Amino acid sequence: MTLFSPAATWPLDEHKMFADSVSRFMDDALAPNIEHWAEQGHVDRSFWQAAGDAGVG
Repeated sequence: MTLFSPAATWPLDEHKMFADSVSRFMDDALAPNIEHWAEQGHVDRSFWQAAGDAGVG
């Protein structure tokens, strides 16, 4: 999935790099844990700290 349509002219390389970085972070840090967090009823604080460290949050 991409945030930008193929015809979009406004995204700079930096926008695309950030979108790729966020996507990789979500694949690595969110996807493997989402079922556990759903069962426990909240997202672990360590995820939010990691998101901030990665420049996502």
